[in-house]
Amino acid sequence: MLKRTTIVLLLTVTALMPLLQWSPATALTPEVVAEQWIVVDGPTGAVIGAEDATTRRPMASLTKVMTAVVALERGNLDMPVTITQGDKVPESSAGIFVGTTPTLRTLLHGLLLASGNDAAMAIARAVGGSASFENDGARAQFVAWMNEKAAELGMDDTHFTNPHGLDEEGHFSTPADLVTLTRYALTVPDFREIFGAEEFSDEGYSFVQGNQLTFLRDDVTGGKTGWTDDCGRCLIEVIWIDGRDVIIVLMGSDLNWYNDAIALADFSAAMPRPADTPERAAQHFDGLWERTDSLVAAGVEERSWLWGAPLTELTQLASTDSTTGARYERLYEKGSMEINHPYSQMNSGWYITPGRLAATLIEEGATLPVAGDIRPTGPHYADLAEISWQPQDAGTPIDSWLSSGGQLVARDAMAAYGVVAGEPSDATGLATASVFEDYLWQSAAVVENGEIVDGLLFDPPVFAIGHPITEAFWATVPENGEYVDVLVQCFERRCLTYTPSHDPAWQVEMSNIGIHTQLWQARPADVTATGQNSAIPRDRLVLKLS
Repeated sequence: MLKRTTIVLLLTVTALMPLLQWSPATALTPEVVAEQWIVVDGPTGAVIGAEDATTRRPMASLTKVMTAVVALERGNLDMPVTITQGDKVPESSAGIFVGTTPTLRTLLHGLLLASGNDAAMAIARAVGGSASFENDGARAQFVAWMNEKAAELGMDDTHFTNPHGLDEEGHFSTPADLVTLTRYALTVPDFREIFGAEEFSDEGYSFVQGNQLTFLRDDVTGGKTGWTDDCGRCLIEVIWIDGRDVIIVLMGSDLNWYNDAIALADFSAAMPRPADTPERAAQHFDGLWERTDSLVAAGVEERSWLWGAPLTELTQLASTDSTTGARYERLYEKGSMEINHPYSQMNSGWYITPGRLAATLIEEGATLPVAGDIRPTGPHYADLAEISWQPQDAGTPIDSWLSSGGQLVARDAMAAYGVVAGEPSDATGLATASVFEDYLWQSAAVVENGEIVDGLLFDPPVFAIGHPITEAFWATVPENGEYVDVLVQCFERRCLTYTPSHDPAWQVEMSNIGIHTQLWQARPADVTATGQNSAIPRDRLVLKLS
């Protein structure tokens, strides 16, 4: 087992602070009133954070973003539009007068700044084919185009029945779909300029931006408000953070809606950028390492390593799905970190996942010892694949001992260590040893948001190790040349060891499965070509850990 005094760190830790503001394991969630929200990185579409972002609900005047998009793509900004009595509908109004002929440009400002339902009705009729006369059929055509555009953009949970957003049966969207719409709208010529204008005056009309966040923050690119009984208060906000647009959509808020938007903007600013480059992926990996192991490296905490030192540089892997971006991974002495979906939800706690190293070594029949010095003697990962593991009842003493030849037998001397089986896993039915349960659920000092706090070392434990794939068993293995009894249990991602002869802070450790994986991956190709013996040559198998 690798000790803190013997590990060779490839990361230099000169001080605890400043550390990254955030680590993926903390799964930050801002405190907001809004029932549904999503925050997205504009350039990539990566989800920085979200809460119930795919449940359908009425979207009130956020509808008008789609109205503007269809009008800009199908209309002419200089087209005059005669205002009719049919354009005058209840609720929010831009104050346009029947009989006047403002241009589409003016009406679009009345639509997005003043949130005018009358402007929406006039725009839909005019662009739908009847700029001079009342015509419900023209508006129906426009709404059909709105739904066509939604389908084109993949807004599968959105349907429009009108161009203004007043509550109607069958008129709904989601925060996730509205982010998709906003990302697209920002690419449509003239939209960004109108969307972000603070005021507009022309053709006898004057409009002031109704999105008050524009006047509360200097970094607001643009925004749209909405409010109905069924929707609650809702917002789309585009904010310039760290050199790019960050898009916020919230629904189901109350009079705190702007405070909600500010909280979500601050939440975004505290998060690292999505892992759309190797450098940014490395920042995420470093942040997760710092959460636990920086305290061990600095001598602040006396405990075993969760990751250990990195064994490889960050590796960028191609993705078969062009919408997910590149994949990234890095191998550490005691595990691996992977980002397989850089554009997925960053505050889910699963943005980074440890690799399934233990499961892979067992499945591939790796002829490497699962614990102790790396020598030709076992027990090996390959031995574990040959055992039919029988679930143990909670409280049963663990006395199973695995010989170097892969034979599992019961020994009373092992039961004397006092370790018992814990509760069985719902996923595999196998029980986690009591010493490992205590270790995995311990509260300890960790770094979160740049501060040292008490928290779960593994949040949740299944994140770090996966589900158990073996029962716990004892083995007698060489450690720095001396034979010791060690309890071993393998989970999908890693194996855990318990060595009673170690100092208490180091009795439970993550095994050196990253080292094992690196050795196994580096074995000569011709070793497995015959299909007869996949063992690494003996002269490559002696590795002392001191």
